[in-house]
Amino acid sequence: MADGIHLVHDGEEALDFLFCRGQRTKAIPAVQFTSSNLERDVVLGSHLGANGCVQKPVDFRRFRETVRQVGLYWLAVNEPPPPGALIEEGR
Repeated sequence: MADGIHLVHDGEEALDFLFCRGQRTKAIPAVQFTSSNLERDVVLGSHLGANGCVQKPVDFRRFRETVRQVGLYWLAVNEPPPPGALIEEGR
């Protein structure tokens, strides 16, 4: 992967990439952005692979600020694991 481009060799590999069934996609952060504040929805998102949950504010200005802060976190504050640090399933 270079410059945000992921090369796949066939349709099956493309679907694995898009649906997070491949090893590399497990490292891509996913945030559940929801209007729900129910614990079961947060837990379900976590079980489905979300790295975090953010409740969407109703007020548009607060919504924009929340989106900005989430973006800053993932782009500036969060640090990815070191190269080769992904743990293979079953080990």
